[in-house]
Amino acid sequence: MAKPRTSLGLIAALQPHYPRVGYIKPVGQRFVEIEEQKIDEDTVLMDSVYQLNCPLVDMSPIAVEPDFTRKYLQSSNNEALIKKIQKAFDRVAWEKDFVLCEGSGHAGVGSVFDLSNAQVAKILGAKVIIVTQGGIGKPIDEVSLNQALFEKRASKSSASSSIRSSERKWTTSAISPEKVSNAKAWSCSA
Repeated sequence: MAKPRTSLGLIAALQPHYPRVGYIKPVGQRFVEIEEQKIDEDTVLMDSVYQLNCPLVDMSPIAVEPDFTRKYLQSSNNEALIKKIQKAFDRVAWEKDFVLCEGSGHAGVGSVFDLSNAQVAKILGAKVIIVTQGGIGKPIDEVSLNQALFEKRASKSSASSSIRSSERKWTTSAISPEKVSNAKAWSCSA
């Protein structure tokens, strides 16, 4: 739940500086059916909170159903999936000042069908914020592993740990719009 909370907070922090913020979760694993479309549940949450004024199907272009990987391995269609993500992103980004892209777990999620979070961030040219649990040890190890994969895919990244209420003021200043540029960011969890 840390990643959706972080995305909710990022949009709230960005809206005063970028009035037209967009959101996309290109590859979703937990979805609900809305009007016969499989939409990632985090996308539904973001839209219900912020009324993002974009079709849900564009904010959640690929739903990984239980048989998705098997079908992909039987007949690879990577190029079609990439085009679907790119077209959805273009529609989400239309007339937006900033687009927040949310990943599905750690940097390698989706590797089996050639659309890991790191690969999709590279395709979209998005900078990356790695979200992890608080603490040292395991969280730092996870950030190191994730950062290595993002760097291998040539995506810029920075780390953020889960935020306690006592740390909110620091986080608001640490993730200010002046420090986030290029009108896109990628959020993924370690």
